[in-house]
Amino acid sequence: PPRICETLPRKFEKKLTKLHWKPIPKGQNTLWAQLPKSLINEDELRVLFEVKEKNLSTKDLQNKPKEVTVLDTKRSNQINIGMKNFPSLGSLKTTILKMDDSSMSREGVEKLQTLLGFIGTSKEKKKEFVFSEEIIMIKEAQKNNPGIPLGHAEQFLLMLHSISGLECRLKLLAFKLDFEVTEEDITYPLKCLKDGIDSIKASKSFSLIMSHILAVGNILNQKDCEGFQLEYLSKLKDVKDTATKKTLLHHIVKNILDSDSELDDLAKEFVEFRKVSRTNFEEVLTNLEIVEEECKRSIGYLKLAKSSFDPDTFQLVHDFLIAATERILTMKRIYKMVLTKHAAFLDWLGISNRLQADYDPMKVATIMVNFAFDVNCAKTQLLVEKNRSSKKTKSETVIVTKSYSEKSIERKEKIPGTVASLTSIPIPPGRILAPFLQSLALQEGLGKKKICTESNSLDDSILDENDSATESTKTKVKQSAFSRQSKYRSSKTIYHLLEG
Repeated sequence: PPRICETLPRKFEKKLTKLHWKPIPKGQNTLWAQLPKSLINEDELRVLFEVKEKNLSTKDLQNKPKEVTVLDTKRSNQINIGMKNFPSLGSLKTTILKMDDSSMSREGVEKLQTLLGFIGTSKEKKKEFVFSEEIIMIKEAQKNNPGIPLGHAEQFLLMLHSISGLECRLKLLAFKLDFEVTEEDITYPLKCLKDGIDSIKASKSFSLIMSHILAVGNILNQKDCEGFQLEYLSKLKDVKDTATKKTLLHHIVKNILDSDSELDDLAKEFVEFRKVSRTNFEEVLTNLEIVEEECKRSIGYLKLAKSSFDPDTFQLVHDFLIAATERILTMKRIYKMVLTKHAAFLDWLGISNRLQADYDPMKVATIMVNFAFDVNCAKTQLLVEKNRSSKKTKSETVIVTKSYSEKSIERKEKIPGTVASLTSIPIPPGRILAPFLQSLALQEGLGKKKICTESNSLDDSILDENDSATESTKTKVKQSAFSRQSKYRSSKTIYHLLEG
């Protein structure tokens, strides 16, 4: 029978350990509706699972530091997390005032601008107005709570607010940090393009392989063509012969190697074009124009914040912006010169002026880099096949030579061995030899003859037969033509032995 459940009356309410389960809806025909009642000692359970709170003593309350917090929790946490990437408050203020780009990274400046709402999306830019309101609230809280320190986030905002011309300073510092990186991003691809063009023009291997390609193409087309478009270099690996299914590039490189011409590593000669093949030069020009506009704006920021700068810092920023302006103008001249050199390079390749717009530096460099890779692959494959064939020929020569020497040695050892075996045959006694000779005579069809049974005459006959066999073997080695005569004489000797 089910137990009767009685719940003891509650005497007090305390904070207990919670069980974080998910309740289910009430039902009639479920397990939970059919459970028996249980008797639970609620007082004991409350004592066991009571959550005990730590009671702070008066001394702890007195020693606990107090601080004034004005910002909401989300904003305070955002600032405290961002502060970990910055120098200390005193160092940060000095860095901004002195425009010291060695103590702060570009990411740090951008993070600072985002926190204050100076840059970012329209939602983030609203923080600029919020920043002004936050400063007013912090100052009022500080005034109403004299002697109580501000929270870390509040101190951080108040310190930044104390810097005059903060927004202009941060933008100038960001431009100063960006300029050197941007300058390298612009000038390095231009340098690679210039050096790559010079390397191709000076490459003897490139001229050699282009000459072979043109000659082979004229033979196959049965026409005398002076040159071909640059795109076809990427199709040489796709054209295959009908006999061996080897690529056209394979045969061209093989022809060069068979003629003992020196074919250098084109990938090393075209190494500068790797950077060019990954650079969009229209974006390079756009970045150059953006840097020029940023420099102009920075000069305007400097004029606006002139009163907030000390004379030394103002002169430092002024000199930097003047030098940056000169370098930007120099980069624009370099860009035009290198692009003019590229146009001359296209003329050198035989590309007409009306088609040169389709051959930007990135496309030309990509074709050259891929072509160099294909040539190196074909060259490597040919060298591997050549080494494999050479090793195979050497191994076959060694095997043939070894086989010939072994046969010679075997032949030399076989001749004396035969003679020795014949001369070393032990002479059987007369009782055994007589039946043997009789059976031999029967096989030869010579008929039954009278066999000599005297031991002495038999022994003499054995010696004569033995000498005859030895002479027959020697004659066979020296001259094969007399082998039949030797066999005839041997059988005749046996016949005479039988006659005797």
